[in-house]
Amino acid sequence: MADDSAPEAGGCEKKIFIAVRIIGACCAVSLIVIGALGLVGAPKIRQLVDSVFFIMFGTLFIAAEVRFGMFLHYFSFLKTPLGLGVAYIFVGLRAFGWPWWRYIVMILAFTPGAFYLILACTCSKLYQRDQKDTAAVDEKKNQLQDPLLDPANDPNLSSAAASIGAEFGKQAVSNPAIRDAAISAASAAVTAAVKEALPPNWETRTDEGSGSTYFYNSRTGEMSWYSSTFIWLNT
Repeated sequence: MADDSAPEAGGCEKKIFIAVRIIGACCAVSLIVIGALGLVGAPKIRQLVDSVFFIMFGTLFIAAEVRFGMFLHYFSFLKTPLGLGVAYIFVGLRAFGWPWWRYIVMILAFTPGAFYLILACTCSKLYQRDQKDTAAVDEKKNQLQDPLLDPANDPNLSSAAASIGAEFGKQAVSNPAIRDAAISAASAAVTAAVKEALPPNWETRTDEGSGSTYFYNSRTGEMSWYSSTFIWLNT
């Protein structure tokens, strides 16, 4: 009999949680409306500050009731029934000093606050388990909505890129046109580097007979087959 009644008790507690969350959400919306009305006709600075306070906490309460965890990063205490209950009571106490409709604010804040304090003392474990289930469902939805993979982490794309690179290397070696173009580009780069390293009035020339490179001084007509370092040392 005890085993059969345990699931029923858990289901009943979950329904109570849902009902309290609905009540809390409705009260939070009412707090936002009252705060907005207080901003319109606020005769005192304190009432103006309290109106902003009600709007801010009403928004946080709605985020807590609908499980918007991303908006509660700096208000993690609102993720527990004890934290929510204390926060509701605290907001209700802020209504002291208001006109007669402070009682409406106190009722809207104390009602869900009392429920959450009772739940914190009786079945907080179920509340935490319900939060974990909600977080797991949200994470699963995020994984389903993000089917794109990082190309750097895809082994198929990496192997395909490697095979394409290897094939291009083979073609570059076997194709005379590509090979000659690469050699010409390398020679031009070396010649440009050597030319920049020569002293003033010196330039590189190519011997028509042997095809070798030598150095020529355009001002003195001097020729040298030595390296540019030797020319620098003897300049």
